[in-house]
Amino acid sequence: MKMMKKNLFFMGLMLLGMSLGVVSCGDDDDNVVTPTEDKKQNHGAMNFVGTSTFYVVGMQESTTTSKGGDNVQLTLTGDSKKQAEIVIPDMAYNMNGKDMIVKSFTANSGVEYTMTGSYQTGDMAFEWAEGEFSTTTTGTDGNTKEVKGTISAKYSHTAKKLDVVVEFTYGAMPMAIHYELSGDYQKN
Repeated sequence: MKMMKKNLFFMGLMLLGMSLGVVSCGDDDDNVVTPTEDKKQNHGAMNFVGTSTFYVVGMQESTTTSKGGDNVQLTLTGDSKKQAEIVIPDMAYNMNGKDMIVKSFTANSGVEYTMTGSYQTGDMAFEWAEGEFSTTTTGTDGNTKEVKGTISAKYSHTAKKLDVVVEFTYGAMPMAIHYELSGDYQKN
């Protein structure tokens, strides 16, 4: 009887040792993938197409123009990939019987986005508060035009929609131009 108890004790000890050996940690748990800094938020330019409205500030009645199928491009930039570089397309409008053309330009105010909402609740959005920018573009006359102004944008991730508002001066023109677009995401 004493021998049987010893055998049962050692057999139980052996079973316990074998079960611990099976569940011991291995090095296969060490394969944790951490994204590198250059891969975070790095999905390239995103295109948004919609109807834009633009006008010369103070002359809205005579210069307001709507353009369907306008394409605005947004690229996340900066060290944190939280800044927005937004390409504003060409604009053409009529002012006092004269056709005016504003050539495409890229605006980046350096403002980082603020995220609101959540994906689970269906209201996740990235918002860039109004910030100043200054850039140049080449006009239709071949000369460099200075473009200065303010830009703000909001990207609704769940709706895949971008709203952008820009107010800027173009070249030597003394009055500002107001541009806004609400565009839907278009896969490249």
